[in-house]
Amino acid sequence: MRSTVVVVTWRGRRHLTACLDAVAALNRPHRTLVVDNASDDGTAELIARHPSRPEVLRLRRNLGYAGGIAAALPRIGTPFVAWFNDDAAPEPGWLAALEDALDADRGAWAAASVLRTPDGAVQSAGVRLSGDGHGVDSVGGVPPVGGGGPAAGVE
Repeated sequence: MRSTVVVVTWRGRRHLTACLDAVAALNRPHRTLVVDNASDDGTAELIARHPSRPEVLRLRRNLGYAGGIAAALPRIGTPFVAWFNDDAAPEPGWLAALEDALDADRGAWAAASVLRTPDGAVQSAGVRLSGDGHGVDSVGGVPPVGGGGPAAGVE
């Protein structure tokens, strides 16, 4: 097992089951860690009942997405870490593609995914800089300067 998949949630009960089902269906062995940002909507109970039995890091307060990832990092013991929000549902080959991309280029430290809407349209192909220097989703045309959405990195 080379990757830990981190799912960050806050009040994600509405869509977390679909996310965890998709993570459980990944075709590459992995460890699953759910970071619960102090949800108060029944999310903790849903996670505890999910058949995949993910590991859980329950935070005392909502640290946001980046704070949730930062809280998880000391608990990662695998060479790779992959992460995304609780409203994403990766395809079965998602993790294998990220691991394979990192294996193919030993100089790479990160790989990113194309994020698609349920109807298949590209929602994000990375992050580009706007004219005033803010990061915005790149959906085509302007090359991204970094990954956005679901991604993986070398620990």
